[in-house]
Amino acid sequence: MTEKDYAPLSSACVRGLCDKLYEKRKFAGVEIEKMVKDFNDANNSSQIKKLIRVLGQDLMSSTNPNVKNGALMGLSSVAVGLGKGCVAHLSELLHPMAACVREGESRVRYLAAEALFNVLKIARGAALPHFPLVFDALARLAADPEPQVRQGAELLDRLVKYVDARSAEAQLKGTVRGRTGRRVRSERAPRAAPPPGASGTKQDIVTESGELEVSALVPLLRERLYARGATESATSTSNEIDLDPLLAEFQRVQEAHSPVPPAWTRARPAPPPHCASSRQYVRYAPGIC
Repeated sequence: MTEKDYAPLSSACVRGLCDKLYEKRKFAGVEIEKMVKDFNDANNSSQIKKLIRVLGQDLMSSTNPNVKNGALMGLSSVAVGLGKGCVAHLSELLHPMAACVREGESRVRYLAAEALFNVLKIARGAALPHFPLVFDALARLAADPEPQVRQGAELLDRLVKYVDARSAEAQLKGTVRGRTGRRVRSERAPRAAPPPGASGTKQDIVTESGELEVSALVPLLRERLYARGATESATSTSNEIDLDPLLAEFQRVQEAHSPVPPAWTRARPAPPPHCASSRQYVRYAPGIC
């Protein structure tokens, strides 16, 4: 690729971004962050999209682990430069990062967890539409054979899940979305007090939003609830949070939006006692004995 192919990145920036040394990659990331801020101030969205495409597609398609590491660093720098404006580009930012958790190089997987953390820390509740993608990546990272990668997954896990499990349960039950996308509100339980010494403003992505696409989350939970080994840590919240009320609420939402079953499928009422002889079943018409 020529320097023109990397535009708006310079070839020197790309070389530094793909270097083995973290210091050089960090320096190139700072340069990208400044570049994105300038583009954002000038309302130059086309250059921002082009930059994300170069990082998320062109560089990420390389088989060289160092190039992938540089692409992850660059995408994180784009999110930092955009700030809350990264919400408009979440799909382009998160998908390449989530794909890297399947890489064979453990360093790439660790940096993918770090990049996901950096983006989600900025996007916060706006990332909930992409929660199934994040949850799948988190489950894979939690099951990684490398301890360093699992440590990176723990940081991401803390951002996604609330430390106080009962508070998370109360917030999850507060708002449930049915299959039709209509919002169905149940009585919101009072939020539990944060643990001693913790700041009351620090919450995870799910609890601060209070909304979750349960219809997309339940299949993921069902798939991994019976996992063994390290994969159990991704769904360890199920041991701390009583999911029965949440699943019962989800079932009620499904029933509320499902069509009324035909009459022949409904359970037939039991005959009155004076119409039945001993234990023998007696056919009857309602109101006629």
